[in-house]
Amino acid sequence: MMGNSKTLQITHFTVRTIIYALILLVFVGGAAELLARIQTIQELLTFPSVGSSHRVFEGRITLLDKFVEQQGHVDCIFLGSSMVGVGINPDVFSQVYSSLVGEDIDCFNFGVQGLTASTAAIMANYLVNEYQPYLIIYGVSARDFSKKAGAPAAIALDIPWMRYQSGDFSLEGWLVEHSYAFRYMLVYRNWMTADIDEFKSNVYVFSKGSTLNGYSNVKTIFENILSPPDPVLEKSFFGTMSDYEVSQKDNHGLVNLLTLQDSDTQIVLAELPVHSTYMLFFENGEKDYQIFIDHVEALTSKQDAIFWQVMHLNIIPDNGWMNRNHLNSTGASIYSQWLGEQIANAVQSGELSPIE
Repeated sequence: MMGNSKTLQITHFTVRTIIYALILLVFVGGAAELLARIQTIQELLTFPSVGSSHRVFEGRITLLDKFVEQQGHVDCIFLGSSMVGVGINPDVFSQVYSSLVGEDIDCFNFGVQGLTASTAAIMANYLVNEYQPYLIIYGVSARDFSKKAGAPAAIALDIPWMRYQSGDFSLEGWLVEHSYAFRYMLVYRNWMTADIDEFKSNVYVFSKGSTLNGYSNVKTIFENILSPPDPVLEKSFFGTMSDYEVSQKDNHGLVNLLTLQDSDTQIVLAELPVHSTYMLFFENGEKDYQIFIDHVEALTSKQDAIFWQVMHLNIIPDNGWMNRNHLNSTGASIYSQWLGEQIANAVQSGELSPIE
């Protein structure tokens, strides 16, 4: 009997300890959550994580949430690779559009390093479901469909949080969706495993170097733009574009992206400009580049979608490039003005419906 009594006492003690621990955990967790949502605290920290190793991708998500919190909505999202991130200035685009249509349009730049057509489709689906924008403009490039292109963004999307968005429940996915404290915890969990120099670089670019609307303003001018590409210094470009072949995975990705037109969000594809010397990366020059153009043109025509081409216009001067396929602020202003005019004309002609 004595033994049973002692066992019962220990059991009561253990239960009380567990209850107190749970109460303490709830208290600490609640306090951490409150602190994590204070703007002053957030400004002292880097942007929170959604569990991905791709900090550029995560920076865009954080900025978009802040943009929507401030504006109350987002009308237009520019989606694409880093070529979009530095190549489309939402302020210039909006000013041109408003001056021609007579209505304001609030736009965000969701350019993500390494995004290809297959990952752009996944991202577009999330953006449509979460933010219901009036318009998504996907800036497309030949790299988006290259079979040899690396896809770091694909790794970024293979995470519990993104799967949670698609209905695949997990505790981590739920916590990321509902807890800022958990998101900040993930930052430093990844910090211990990620390359610290790359981490710090991406933190600077996307917490300090980007505007609230996601645009990365780069003023660097590529001085040797007219010189032929260097096989050593620009080896990665040759590797991606030589022997050009369209990836079937990215082909299916574009088809999936275009099906989003059935929603309330309109989809427009716009060719991103590259410098004429970029053609030297292809084994067959402009002939290989045309494979990309013909491919996108055929898919968009089949889906009754809009695809605008810009290369033949030759609108970007030699001082408008950061490198052979990325614009600087000068080039971005010119391209953004052209794009704003295109969208405005499409709305005025009835090709696109106006903002409701």
